[in-house]
Amino acid sequence: MSRIVNRPIKMCQLSEDGAPKSFTDRDITHVVVAVIDHWRESGNWIAGESHHTIYRVITNTKALLDLEEHRGNWAIYRVHD
Repeated sequence: MSRIVNRPIKMCQLSEDGAPKSFTDRDITHVVVAVIDHWRESGNWIAGESHHTIYRVITNTKALLDLEEHRGNWAIYRVHD
């Protein structure tokens, strides 16, 4: 199961290919230990939205998260149980 949270985060470090390596959420820094998958989702193109990039990651706290990047802004999009 999972739930959508769509909570903004501060990205601390990206890899050379743009994948997340560490981020801060609610004053806690999380380290990405594995990127499981990544993909692009199209935005509402009629409204002029660009694509979103989603990274499914595992953190050092053993959380399985979908992190979303859109126009340089990052968020925890989905939390998996």
